[in-house]
Amino acid sequence: MSTGNFLKSKCENVVDTKKIYSLRVQKETTELDVGGTKNSPPTGNVTEGVKAKVSKSRREFGYRPPILHFEWAAGPPSGYEGEGGSLPLLTKAVYEKAIVPNAKGKYLNKDINVVSVSPQYF
Repeated sequence: MSTGNFLKSKCENVVDTKKIYSLRVQKETTELDVGGTKNSPPTGNVTEGVKAKVSKSRREFGYRPPILHFEWAAGPPSGYEGEGGSLPLLTKAVYEKAIVPNAKGKYLNKDINVVSVSPQYF
């Protein structure tokens, strides 16, 4: 969904927030805002040896964070196509805002509507 360079980041397990995984995301992923909560990485140090992977299949070993699926409220920003996209949720705080019925937010300075959230899995 994003189009920038990748940067090293982190995400936390939304059930056990003491478990923090390393993860590569694009900067704009961390600027997603859902219900007034920014998708910033957790503040603690990485505690898990397994890296998180956003596009992991269920057959692969590792952790996949929850994924937010959204639609653009009034069309995509310039340079983007399609009706919406998907982004990883980096903390329990933003996850809890995203699972609220009819959740709304902002991504790339455009209003979005949350369609669904895929759960984390290992």
